[in-house]
Amino acid sequence: EAEGEVMIFSFSPLFLLSRESFDFLSERIVSFIKKYHMQNPQETGVSRSLLKSKLSVSDFILLVAVEALIKNKKMKYEGENIALTGFEVKLSPEEEKILKEMELMTIKGELQSVSMEQLKEKFRLSSKRINQLLSILINRKKIVQGQDGFILHSSWLDELIQKIRESGKSDLSVLEFKQMTGLTRKYAIPLLELLDQIGVTRKVGSKHLIL
Repeated sequence: EAEGEVMIFSFSPLFLLSRESFDFLSERIVSFIKKYHMQNPQETGVSRSLLKSKLSVSDFILLVAVEALIKNKKMKYEGENIALTGFEVKLSPEEEKILKEMELMTIKGELQSVSMEQLKEKFRLSSKRINQLLSILINRKKIVQGQDGFILHSSWLDELIQKIRESGKSDLSVLEFKQMTGLTRKYAIPLLELLDQIGVTRKVGSKHLIL
């Protein structure tokens, strides 16, 4: 291993892979994704489950190879999918217009998320395509999505984070957060959970420490 001939993944039981085999697998991953992009230019990338089924490799080895390729800036995550660095989804002028409308809906709706059925009806697109377009907005850093589909505009979130950090407080209760933002409990709690998720705050007991 010190000479770079093998990679050891565990000692008990001993599980190792030759560097040559690992490099060959990495090349196969890149080649497969490149071909997939050419055949599916409107897809954001390849799912890990599809890669696993096509390459017949274990989840663990696949994850190690993918993370190494990402670290070396040969690939990137697009939501839950994997894409080559530099790849961008090809959108029609109409789809770019839809993206702007989605972004505007996020701004106007503040923290009220729009249902998938409403989006499908408004834009006459499938659920799959709506999710792809939302992923593009996230990657362009126009919107932020938390757990359970919680979506808000990134500029609004940036302003809120700045307000929290300039408040002089070391922690926030749900009541204090509601007073700061003017939000009801229905929206304050999932937003606090999002702030915990992205590392702005951390929940300890009933309080959220400001980091």
